[in-house]
Amino acid sequence: MVDPIEALAYKVAVKVKQCNPDITAHVEDIRYGAAYYINYYSVIIVTLILGFLTGELLWTGISLISFGILRKYSGGFHLRSLTGCAVVTIILLSVIPHIKISGSWNIQALNLASLLLIVLYVENNTNKYMGVMLVMTNVLFASSTVALTFFVQALTIIRLNRGGEHR
Repeated sequence: MVDPIEALAYKVAVKVKQCNPDITAHVEDIRYGAAYYINYYSVIIVTLILGFLTGELLWTGISLISFGILRKYSGGFHLRSLTGCAVVTIILLSVIPHIKISGSWNIQALNLASLLLIVLYVENNTNKYMGVMLVMTNVLFASSTVALTFFVQALTIIRLNRGGEHR
């Protein structure tokens, strides 16, 4: 079955090449870039729309930013399809702001779990330090949304060798 984001990206790439035949990039190279941007912006736009519709726009935005920044430094599991990745990410980042964790001990326990996962599974030392510093900021702020977002992202760095891809 063809991934819908990949199919749309291919159509965009073909159209770009038709509109400007002087472009030296191959359709496949344009498709790769288009797929990345379609996936990236669809997650942001749909998640923010859902946050607005559910009255949690601010915390949804914070969850998006927290997830994205930590993922930049920690990497993590990638699903096999871009559409699957977008759907799972949208669901997670739309639900997390609605989960309120009570008690600072519970929030700090999530922060500690995230720290441990980062220390254990992030291989690049610079990225590991950046990930640790990011999570440590939430030790000070004690946001339940950020703690849960960091924890969910940290779970994606565990290597289980189930056919997915890590980056």
